[in-house]
Amino acid sequence: MNYQYFPQYDKRIIEDVEIGKHPNVQAMISRMQQSPDAFFSHSFTGIALEEWKQYRKDDQQFPDPTLDDANQVHFYFYSIGQGGLGLSAYTLLAEDQIALFQRFRNVFTLAYQRFRDIEQAEAQVREAQIEASLERVRARSMAMHKSEELVEASNVLFDELHKLGIEAIRAGVGTVDRDKKTVKVWSSQLIENNEIKILGEVPKNAHPFFEGYFEAWQNNEPWFTYTMHGNEIIAYYKEMSALLSYPEKTEFNPTESFNVFFFPEGSLNVITAQRLSEVDCKLIQRFAIVFGQIYRRFLDLKLAEAQAREAQIELALERVRARTMAMQRSDELSETAHVLFQQFTALGETPIQITIGIVHEEEGYIEFRVTDWEGGGLQVNRGFNASIDEPSLVQKMFMGWKGQQKSLVVDLSGKELEAWVTYRNAISGVKVSSADTAGRRVITCAFSPGDIFPFRPRAKIEGNHLFAGKIRRCI
Repeated sequence: MNYQYFPQYDKRIIEDVEIGKHPNVQAMISRMQQSPDAFFSHSFTGIALEEWKQYRKDDQQFPDPTLDDANQVHFYFYSIGQGGLGLSAYTLLAEDQIALFQRFRNVFTLAYQRFRDIEQAEAQVREAQIEASLERVRARSMAMHKSEELVEASNVLFDELHKLGIEAIRAGVGTVDRDKKTVKVWSSQLIENNEIKILGEVPKNAHPFFEGYFEAWQNNEPWFTYTMHGNEIIAYYKEMSALLSYPEKTEFNPTESFNVFFFPEGSLNVITAQRLSEVDCKLIQRFAIVFGQIYRRFLDLKLAEAQAREAQIELALERVRARTMAMQRSDELSETAHVLFQQFTALGETPIQITIGIVHEEEGYIEFRVTDWEGGGLQVNRGFNASIDEPSLVQKMFMGWKGQQKSLVVDLSGKELEAWVTYRNAISGVKVSSADTAGRRVITCAFSPGDIFPFRPRAKIEGNHLFAGKIRRCI
């Protein structure tokens, strides 16, 4: 790196000069590296000077009209340890002038060493801040006991990035599906009710940004940056509105830089108003590595939770199986309904009632065995028969069973609920009221290949299909 000052133009110039492009540049560097007190001088005249001028033009160095008009130029360099302090002149320097330059070099060396010491101290402080931030992120991720804590761990990470001076328009995470060639995207600024806000799943070919993203991820690159300007930004958000649930935008930044930092399962995404420096990119990549560890812990917790949940379900099913295997008479289905209610409650479900229906298709009715209407799960030993032509509920259940559906949800309210309650009161001999469930009753039915199926009314729709699958397994 060449730091220069041109007094004739009052210009301060920083240029990245390749050492091997000119033999005299290479000779100067070699000499500077030989000793802390090394001295190098060289003069250009005639053909050598013309070649030097052409080299500077070919290398696109700062234009220097004074040099272009000169017929000689002389360079003098003193080593300062990690580089050299030099000057150029259009006449040869006298010995006393070179000696004066050396004295200035001695003072500059002390100043430069002081600068390097301060720079090193600042770098050490910065590194300590970074490590402290990373440790806070690691500590939060290691404290995760449930998969839903991923949001909180992610918020800690983004907060630490902000403290370190990374100013983002937004930040988030992308997870890659290699087989589907898609990226699932969510944003830290769009987290609601302590739940991960998934913006959507984007196919690789949806936009050049995602094509570059996917290619960089496949090539194991540490990060990928895609910068957009003006109308390109507006077009991007318009195209992505069909795939990602971004908030509606009426104002747009003049420039947005999409910076993604990869870990094995996806990326940490930081969108900024300007392109990030390489230093910032290396910093965020360190956080991406830590986030990868967080995400793998999240996956491990999800797997452990799923396995624990499956064990609980299997235990509940075994209790139901044990009761049904002990049945001696069909009227004992009432007790089975009671056991089902207990097991669903133990699994965290909140049923109001469990009902087992036995289809008598030829006779045209369904025999019901139920727990109590009010939601206590009490065993009711008396069953009742409902016609398959009853339109508000039973007919719908029968058609679902007849159509070999796996499950069915019937949401009763208003006149339909009143009709079912009136009919049920008439055939069961037990008086119930729609007010017992605040004027609404949602019934989930899980059908079996045979003639028996359970169903469960509840006050609102919540996880019904999952619940229906559990009922089906119990059957």
